[in-house]
Amino acid sequence: MKVITVEEHFESPKITAAINQLNGKSALPNVSPDMLHYMQASLPSPEEMQDVSKQRIAFMDQYGIDMQILSYGNSSPENLNPKISVDLSRQANDELAK
Repeated sequence: MKVITVEEHFESPKITAAINQLNGKSALPNVSPDMLHYMQASLPSPEEMQDVSKQRIAFMDQYGIDMQILSYGNSSPENLNPKISVDLSRQANDELAK
């Protein structure tokens, strides 16, 4: 049996920097203070989410994961104005595809 995990997050330093520059801050969704605390305390670090090869593959091998479906992390271009988000999302997808 193959194991496929769904909606695993990744993050691009280039796209995150562009979001921060354009938006003046990260593009986090509007969440409660409790959810924000959970996200900051419990979710993988940006460095862990930026690695789509070595550490991620080792984790997948350790837990018998055959494939992951990746989506952008919480500070996502989708949380911005569509005039900005469409191009940044395309860039993130192109970067990941490489």
